[in-house]
Amino acid sequence: MITRKAALNDIDSLTELRIAYIKEDNGALPPEDEKTIRRQLPDYFKRRLGKELIAYIAEENGEAVSSCFLLITEKPAGPQARTCRNAHENAAFRRKGSRSRLR
Repeated sequence: MITRKAALNDIDSLTELRIAYIKEDNGALPPEDEKTIRRQLPDYFKRRLGKELIAYIAEENGEAVSSCFLLITEKPAGPQARTCRNAHENAAFRRKGSRSRLR
């Protein structure tokens, strides 16, 4: 298994992995919801990938099997966030060992 930073040519894989994650986390999606999400994700990735969204992909035999997202957001300073920066990490293909390879 190899891991690498995702690029714009990985948008299709990132979209599929995100859909799989949503289904695993929430169960089956109503067809209209899945259609809407599939339509919106590629544009989201095009606008944000490599900027405030850093993504990594784990591949096995040339197939993307896992993704890890680091979404950097800036918030007003407060007791819990004095630096004004926050990050949220998310991974598809969980509990199968690929996530530890993305560290």
